[in-house]
Amino acid sequence: MKMLSSVLGVLIFLVSTTSISNAIDKKSKSNVSFGFKTGLNISNPTHDDSFSDLENITKLSYGGFVSKPLSAKVTLQPEIQYITKGYKFSFSPAGSFVSEVNISYVEIPVLIKYNFPSSSATQVNLFIGPSLSFQLEAKANWHDIESSGVEQIDSLFNTTDIGLVVGGGFDFPISSGELTFDFRYTKGLGDIVKYGELKNSDLAIHLGYRFRLQ
Repeated sequence: MKMLSSVLGVLIFLVSTTSISNAIDKKSKSNVSFGFKTGLNISNPTHDDSFSDLENITKLSYGGFVSKPLSAKVTLQPEIQYITKGYKFSFSPAGSFVSEVNISYVEIPVLIKYNFPSSSATQVNLFIGPSLSFQLEAKANWHDIESSGVEQIDSLFNTTDIGLVVGGGFDFPISSGELTFDFRYTKGLGDIVKYGELKNSDLAIHLGYRFRLQ
């Protein structure tokens, strides 16, 4: 089931990028660019009273993107990334039991970017768009005073998550491409657990490089 979800996620990304490519006039295909990125994701889910004293966790993410200008100021950018979200909690006395829940996703944001006019080489932008995430794995890494272990908890979490992404960044020309930087907030719109109320909420910083097709 997890493999099916990841394959479906990749297919959706490929279909979306193919649709963009097919919609592009042949004379303007040189405006299409693609790139790779990595970053830090700070996960701090929102919750009801059935979850208490949750702590945020910070994990690496990595992936790729395709960009197509729709006008002089607006760009369409579908992305795909591997990302881990989750939380940490502990029990008394003195935090003797600690557990970190890690939920791995293939996440597909589809962003609309507004590029501010600039007289310099640096391009500043703001963006917004939906994201669709497919759960790959959920596990709890725990330890107490005497022992430790890892538990698979996939069955406790929903296999998909829909979110809204907002953020901003800048692009700086380097060689034949561009160095990209962005800061974003992703708000989950549905509960990620099957019982209770728990929604993803993430801050992320990404650094990447964009290649322009010739």
